Amino acid sequence: LRQHPQPPDRTVMFVHFAGEELGILGSKALVEAPPFDLKRVVAMINLDMVGRLGPKGLAIGGVASSPAWMPLLDQVGTAGLSILYEGSVATRSDHASFYRHNIPVLFFFTGVHNDYHRPGDHSDKINRDGMAAIGSIVAGVVQSVGHGHAVPWQPPGPGGGLSQGLPGSN
Repeated sequence: LRQHPQPPDRTVMFVHFAGEELGILGSKALVEAPPFDLKRVVAMINLDMVGRLGPKGLAIGGVASSPAWMPLLDQVGTAGLSILYEGSVATRSDHASFYRHNIPVLFFFTGVHNDYHRPGDHSDKINRDGMAAIGSIVAGVVQSVGHGHAVPWQPPGPGGGLSQGLPGSN
Protein backbone atom coordinates (compact mmCIF):
# COMPACT_ATOMS: atom_id res chain seq x y z
CA LEU A 1 0.00 0.00 0.00
CA ARG A 2 2.84 2.33 0.82
CA GLN A 3 4.33 1.76 -2.64
CA HIS A 4 1.00 2.41 -4.42
CA PRO A 5 1.03 5.56 -6.58
CA GLN A 6 -1.58 6.97 -4.18
CA PRO A 7 -0.77 5.60 -0.69
CA PRO A 8 -3.58 5.72 1.85
CA ASP A 9 -4.22 8.85 3.88
CA ARG A 10 -5.22 6.77 6.88
CA THR A 11 -3.05 4.29 8.74
CA VAL A 12 -3.79 0.75 7.62
CA MET A 13 -2.79 -2.08 9.95
CA PHE A 14 -2.30 -5.69 8.96
CA VAL A 15 -2.75 -8.01 11.93
CA HIS A 16 -2.42 -11.77 12.31
CA PHE A 17 -4.29 -13.18 15.28
CA ALA A 18 -3.72 -16.42 17.16
CA GLY A 19 -6.20 -18.40 19.21
CA GLU A 20 -9.26 -17.94 17.04
CA GLU A 21 -10.37 -21.54 17.47
CA LEU A 22 -9.86 -21.25 21.23
CA GLY A 23 -12.30 -18.35 21.46
CA ILE A 24 -10.94 -15.51 19.26
CA LEU A 25 -8.32 -14.91 21.96
CA GLY A 26 -5.92 -12.77 19.89
CA SER A 27 -8.48 -10.30 18.61
CA LYS A 28 -10.15 -10.10 22.03
CA ALA A 29 -6.78 -9.29 23.61
CA LEU A 30 -6.11 -6.57 21.05
CA VAL A 31 -9.44 -4.76 21.50
CA GLU A 32 -9.34 -5.13 25.29
CA ALA A 33 -5.82 -3.65 25.59
CA PRO A 34 -5.07 -1.93 22.29
CA PRO A 35 -1.69 -0.26 21.72
CA PHE A 36 -3.60 2.60 20.07
CA ASP A 37 -6.85 4.47 20.63
CA LEU A 38 -9.53 2.00 19.57
CA LYS A 39 -11.84 4.94 18.78
CA ARG A 40 -9.56 5.75 15.84
CA VAL A 41 -10.26 2.38 14.20
CA VAL A 42 -12.56 3.06 11.25
CA ALA A 43 -13.24 -0.53 10.20
CA MET A 44 -12.02 -4.11 10.48
CA ILE A 45 -11.75 -6.17 7.31
CA ASN A 46 -11.25 -9.86 7.99
CA LEU A 47 -10.05 -12.47 5.50
CA ASP A 48 -10.61 -15.94 6.87
CA MET A 49 -10.51 -19.18 4.89
CA VAL A 50 -10.36 -17.47 1.49
CA GLY A 51 -7.92 -19.85 -0.18
CA ARG A 52 -10.36 -22.41 -1.49
CA LEU A 53 -12.80 -20.46 -3.61
CA GLY A 54 -15.19 -23.00 -5.10
CA PRO A 55 -18.54 -23.16 -6.84
CA LYS A 56 -20.37 -21.66 -3.85
CA GLY A 57 -18.41 -18.44 -4.36
CA LEU A 58 -17.43 -15.82 -1.83
CA ALA A 59 -19.44 -14.77 1.21
CA ILE A 60 -18.98 -11.24 2.52
CA GLY A 61 -20.48 -10.88 5.97
CA GLY A 62 -21.04 -7.84 8.13
CA VAL A 63 -22.47 -5.63 5.39
CA ALA A 64 -25.18 -4.42 7.77
CA SER A 65 -22.56 -3.06 10.21
CA SER A 66 -22.33 0.13 8.11
CA PRO A 67 -24.69 1.71 5.59
CA ALA A 68 -21.57 2.47 3.52
CA TRP A 69 -20.54 -1.12 2.86
CA MET A 70 -22.95 -2.12 0.09
CA PRO A 71 -22.50 1.06 -1.99
CA LEU A 72 -18.73 0.67 -1.63
CA LEU A 73 -18.82 -3.03 -2.55
CA ASP A 74 -21.02 -2.22 -5.55
CA GLN A 75 -18.49 0.39 -6.63
CA VAL A 76 -15.54 -2.00 -6.21
CA GLY A 77 -17.33 -4.77 -8.13
CA THR A 78 -17.36 -8.55 -7.91
CA ALA A 79 -14.19 -9.40 -9.87
CA GLY A 80 -16.37 -11.88 -11.74
CA LEU A 81 -17.18 -13.88 -8.60
CA SER A 82 -20.49 -15.15 -7.33
CA ILE A 83 -20.93 -13.30 -4.03
CA LEU A 84 -23.33 -13.82 -1.15
CA TYR A 85 -23.68 -10.62 0.89
CA GLU A 86 -24.62 -11.28 4.50
CA GLY A 87 -25.79 -8.66 6.96
CA SER A 88 -24.94 -10.65 10.05
CA VAL A 89 -21.59 -11.01 11.79
CA ALA A 90 -20.28 -14.50 12.59
CA THR A 91 -19.41 -14.72 16.28
CA ARG A 92 -16.51 -17.15 15.86
CA SER A 93 -14.07 -15.14 13.76
CA ASP A 94 -11.79 -12.27 14.73
CA HIS A 95 -13.89 -9.45 13.32
CA ALA A 96 -16.53 -10.15 15.99
CA SER A 97 -14.23 -8.70 18.66
CA PHE A 98 -14.20 -5.38 16.80
CA TYR A 99 -17.92 -5.50 16.04
CA ARG A 100 -18.62 -5.81 19.76
CA HIS A 101 -16.88 -2.41 20.11
CA ASN A 102 -19.16 -0.78 17.51
CA ILE A 103 -16.57 -0.91 14.74
CA PRO A 104 -17.92 -1.72 11.26
CA VAL A 105 -16.63 -5.03 9.89
CA LEU A 106 -16.46 -7.03 6.70
CA PHE A 107 -15.80 -10.77 6.74
CA PHE A 108 -14.50 -12.41 3.55
CA PHE A 109 -15.00 -16.19 3.63
CA THR A 110 -15.21 -18.99 1.04
CA GLY A 111 -16.63 -21.61 3.36
CA VAL A 112 -15.49 -24.75 5.06
CA HIS A 113 -14.15 -27.76 3.14
CA ASN A 114 -13.23 -31.38 3.84
CA ASP A 115 -9.79 -30.36 5.11
CA TYR A 116 -11.11 -27.58 7.38
CA HIS A 117 -8.88 -27.55 10.48
CA ARG A 118 -7.30 -30.84 9.45
CA PRO A 119 -3.71 -31.82 8.59
CA GLY A 120 -4.64 -32.31 4.90
CA ASP A 121 -5.15 -28.58 4.35
CA HIS A 122 -2.06 -28.02 2.19
CA SER A 123 -1.10 -25.01 0.11
CA ASP A 124 -1.30 -26.95 -3.17
CA LYS A 125 -5.10 -26.90 -2.74
CA ILE A 126 -5.27 -23.09 -2.83
CA ASN A 127 -7.25 -21.62 -5.70
CA ARG A 128 -4.74 -18.96 -6.77
CA ASP A 129 -7.03 -17.32 -9.33
CA GLY A 130 -9.79 -17.18 -6.73
CA MET A 131 -7.47 -15.60 -4.19
CA ALA A 132 -6.36 -13.02 -6.76
CA ALA A 133 -10.00 -12.11 -7.48
CA ILE A 134 -10.81 -11.87 -3.76
CA GLY A 135 -7.64 -9.85 -3.26
CA SER A 136 -8.72 -7.35 -5.91
CA ILE A 137 -12.05 -6.81 -4.14
CA VAL A 138 -10.38 -6.45 -0.74
CA ALA A 139 -7.75 -4.10 -2.19
CA GLY A 140 -10.48 -1.88 -3.61
CA VAL A 141 -12.24 -1.72 -0.25
CA VAL A 142 -9.02 -1.12 1.70
CA GLN A 143 -7.83 1.57 -0.71
CA SER A 144 -11.16 3.37 -0.55
CA VAL A 145 -11.36 3.25 3.25
CA GLY A 146 -7.67 4.14 3.44
CA HIS A 147 -8.35 7.25 1.36
CA GLY A 148 -11.01 8.45 3.76
CA HIS A 149 -14.23 6.79 2.61
CA ALA A 150 -16.63 7.22 5.54
CA VAL A 151 -17.75 3.94 7.10
CA PRO A 152 -20.13 4.88 9.91
CA TRP A 153 -21.21 2.27 12.44
CA GLN A 154 -24.77 1.04 12.12
CA PRO A 155 -26.43 -0.72 15.07
CA PRO A 156 -27.87 -4.16 14.32
CA GLY A 157 -31.20 -4.26 12.57
CA PRO A 158 -33.08 -6.95 10.66
CA GLY A 159 -30.57 -9.36 9.14
CA GLY A 160 -27.70 -7.84 11.11
CA GLY A 161 -26.02 -8.41 14.44
CA LEU A 162 -24.07 -11.37 15.73
CA SER A 163 -24.96 -14.84 14.49
CA GLN A 164 -23.66 -18.37 14.84
CA GLY A 165 -22.43 -18.71 11.27
CA LEU A 166 -19.46 -21.07 11.57
CA PRO A 167 -19.19 -24.69 12.68
CA GLY A 168 -18.44 -25.39 16.30
CA SER A 169 -19.46 -23.58 19.44
CA ASN A 170 -18.59 -20.34 21.17
